[in-house]
Formats: sequence, C-alpha cells, structure tokens
Amino acid sequence: MAIIANRYQRRRPRHIVDANEVQERNVECRKQMLRNMYQGSNVYCYDSLRLTKRSFSDLSAILREKSGLQDTLNVSVEEKLAIFLLIVGHNTKMRLIRSTYGWSLEPISRHFNEVLRGILSLSHEFIKLPNPETTLPEDPKWKWFEDCLGALDGTHIDVNVPLTDQGRYRNRKQRITTNVLGVCDRQMKFLYVLAGWEGSASDSRILRDAMSREDSFVVPSGKYYLVDAGYTNGPGFLAPYRSTRYHLNEWAIQGNNPSTARELFNLRHATARNVIERTFGLLKMRWAILRTSSYFDLENQDKKTRGYVPWNDEMDKVLLDTFVDYYNKGDRCQNGWKSHVYTAAVKNVCEKCNVTITKENISSRSKTFDKHYNIINGLLSTSGFGWDWEKNKLKVDSDTVWDEYVERNKEAKGYRHKVVKFWDLLSLVYNKDQANGEGAKTAAESSKEMAKENDTGGKDAPYSVSSSSSLKRQRSDDSFNSIWCDKFDMLTSALKDDGPKLPSSAEVLAALQEVEGLDEDTELELYDILTSNARKFESMMALPMERRKRWLMMQLRK
Repeated sequence: MAIIANRYQRRRPRHIVDANEVQERNVECRKQMLRNMYQGSNVYCYDSLRLTKRSFSDLSAILREKSGLQDTLNVSVEEKLAIFLLIVGHNTKMRLIRSTYGWSLEPISRHFNEVLRGILSLSHEFIKLPNPETTLPEDPKWKWFEDCLGALDGTHIDVNVPLTDQGRYRNRKQRITTNVLGVCDRQMKFLYVLAGWEGSASDSRILRDAMSREDSFVVPSGKYYLVDAGYTNGPGFLAPYRSTRYHLNEWAIQGNNPSTARELFNLRHATARNVIERTFGLLKMRWAILRTSSYFDLENQDKKTRGYVPWNDEMDKVLLDTFVDYYNKGDRCQNGWKSHVYTAAVKNVCEKCNVTITKENISSRSKTFDKHYNIINGLLSTSGFGWDWEKNKLKVDSDTVWDEYVERNKEAKGYRHKVVKFWDLLSLVYNKDQANGEGAKTAAESSKEMAKENDTGGKDAPYSVSSSSSLKRQRSDDSFNSIWCDKFDMLTSALKDDGPKLPSSAEVLAALQEVEGLDEDTELELYDILTSNARKFESMMALPMERRKRWLMMQLRK
C-alpha cells in the first residue's frame, strides 16, 4: 500500500506557481496599501500624505490636466503623487519605500522626478505677484500699514554639499545651509521664492539679485513690503528703526511696554512682519524634508523651487542654432556668452518650442554641451576612436582601446554608447580656438629671449660667427634693443605715474560713512570696489552728496 501511495503521489500533477501571478498579487497589494492612504479616512490621509483627501484629489486632477502626467500600465498618477508626498512630507528615504512597497529604486526615482517636474510647471499659477489694485482685507495689525502688500525675509535650509564647497555654504551659525528668499502676503500665501544662494550670502544681496533677474521680483509703485533690520530702508521696503528694541520676545516680559514712539513703531512693525516668520514655520512643520539636511544632492534640492526643465532634441537644435548665429558674430566670451545671447536664446526656445525656461536653464544646458564636447573631443583626438555620423555616437576599434582610455580618463566612462546629436554644431561652438595670450610678451621679455638666443648662437645656429664685423654688429643690435627696452620701461612708468593713485582706506571709509542709508553689508562691498579702483573713487567724489548713493547702487548692479 505504501508503494502504491508513493507512485500515486509521483504521478499526481503538482500546482506550478506562475511568476506573473506572483507579480500581479504584489502589484495589487501595493495598490491597496497606497489606496488606503488617499481613499481611507481624512485623518489617516493627512497624517500619511500631509494633505487632506480633497486637496490630494484636486492636486491629482491638476497634474493630469495641466502638467500632462498620465497613468502607466501598473502605476496611476495618484500612486506617483502618494510616493512623492511620502518622501517630502516625512523625509522618507527611497530605500525604505522600496522595502515597503516592493518597487526598485529606478522607478521610484523616475516617478518622484515626474511629479516634481509637474508641480514645478504649476509654480507660476500658484506663486505669483499680487495685483496692487486689489482691495486688501481688514486686519487690526495691518491698519498701521495701509499700502503694505506683505513681508519678506530669508530662511536657511540645511543642505549636503561637497567638502570643497562647504566654505561658501557655511552661515554665521556655522551650519551648511542654503539661503532662500521668500515673500508672502497678509494671508500667508507665497508671492515669490528664490532658492539656491549659498548660506554665507547676506539677505540684502539675495534681494538685489531677485530684483535684477529676468523673472524679477517687482514692487508696484506706491506699495511696499515689511522687512527686518537686515535690509535697507528705502522705496518699496519698510525697515524698523535701528538701535531700538524690535523683536517680539523683547516685549514678552510682562509690563515691558514701549516707552517711545520708535519702540511703538517697531512693536507694530514686528507684529505685522511676523507673518513671514509664521509662514516659514508652517512650511517646515508640514514638509519634513525642509527641517533636516536632505540626502538629495544640491542640484536636486534647488529644483524644488528654482525650476527644472527637461530638454529634448527640438530644444537643443533651437538653442545650438542660436549659439551658432551669435558665435559667427563674435559674441562668445572667454568664460561663456554675453548677456544678450542668453536673452535671445531664452526667447527663441520659448517661442519655437512652446516651453517656459529661464537664463539659468540655458546656462546649465550650455555647461552640459561644453562637457560633452571636452570629453568627446578628447576621445576623438586619441588613436582608435572615430565618430559615427549616422548613429551619432563613438566608434571604437576594440574593447582594449576603450578600457585603456577609460582607465586614464574616468569621466569618459559612460560615453561609449552615449548618443550625442548635433555634434557638428557642438564642435563649431565649443571649440577651443580662442585667444589665450600665450604669445604676448613685453619688450623686456622679448629682449631677454633674444639675448638668450644670441648667447647660444655659436652652438645651435646653423653657422658660426667668426668675423669681428659680425661680432660688432651683434653687439650693436643688443645695445639697440637695450635702449628701446629702457625707453619702453620709462614710458610705462610715466603712464603709471600720470594715472590716478589709489585712495587710502581711511579716505574711502570716511566717504562711505557720509552717504546715508547704507547698511553694513552694502558698505563693505562698496569699500572693496572703491579701494581697488581709483577712478571710481574720483567719480564718486565729483558727484553731489545727494547723487552718490544712487551712483553707488549702480556700481553694485554691474
């Protein structure tokens, strides 16, 4: 009976587990876990995704309609958005998402970037400057500032940067941060955001940069914003009185009431301007990724507010055609392009490709082109490499040639099968046939080289000098060169003496202190400019006192 039972079990067909069935079960389990977040209770949705069910549904619909996000075979837009919110809302690492929901790192990163790009494309619809003609709501703390539109300030966010760049990102509290400028209205809604400046940069310098950019921060005529003592008090910006109690905690002690008109103004000013502090506080409370140092690199962290644009072949062609036109006109500088070239490139790409980009996007793409050219040009200048014009990639003689080159040049590792289109345009625009000044010499340097050549003439010259007449002629030529060198040196020193002498540090400091309305950071920047340029100092001293401040501000914008 045992033998019969054993044979029966062997002949009995066994159930074979299908891999597709396992994958389907895993996908369905993952979908159910994510649906429990945004389709469950409102409290569970807010605790998990930091948005209510209504806000999550509206955001998903907007991303579908206006940003072009679409469902894929196994992932819907809602699931992509849920993964994105889990990462930014709780600073969850992608490896934890992988272990929880069974995805690999590549699709998680891809879905995260898709949602990030979609949200950034909506920034101009949600973050925009107010209409100055709109009637402002009544609020007791704003009744003292009728024409005020809101407040602005900077906040520091911890970042991860390479060790070589940490000095620029170290703020006054010795933390590695990036300084973000934020402007909000009376209802705590952001009106303008500028991110990416190093933590060591002052708030006033970042504000000047925001007002001079193409997508600039503009203050309407007759209106103003409240700022703290780190900014200059002037048109469009109202700062508190200096050397007077200002922050709210200075009046927190019971019975510590303002005793002068200036203290009363500072108290009301701080009460109203506190709206930007509360806005920053709520922003960091809602999104945990802003509270601690993110594990993303600095470039990806800046994309959260600066704007990342995906490039395609059509945009590259339009951009390179623009660069070629201006390259033929001689508008390429030693360290890049002239400013009007970037303006023309932004205009052409926006009009012909129907996208919205900025000067920073053009500059970043130009650096990518320059990198491609340098690496590929180095490969093509080496024996064993060629260019396939049909497939737009490298041709390599053998694996040995490639391995030997990559061992010496690690940066070329990913270029063996990389497709780089428009190589003819890249090689024209980014070639290195620019002036480098290697052949430039002064008269004295030329004389020394000629003297060395004459000293070795008997050894290296194809003929030797034997006659006394030739020797005398050689000496007379040396004397002639020496005379002209002395004359040139005298002329150079005379020109230097006739030029304006550098002012002393005390003179520059005294002149800047006479100009009213300059803060400490602005005064230090102007001090550095004037002490190194005598002509600018003389130009400032020739102006009347009431025009000096305006002239100095113009020098900072250059």
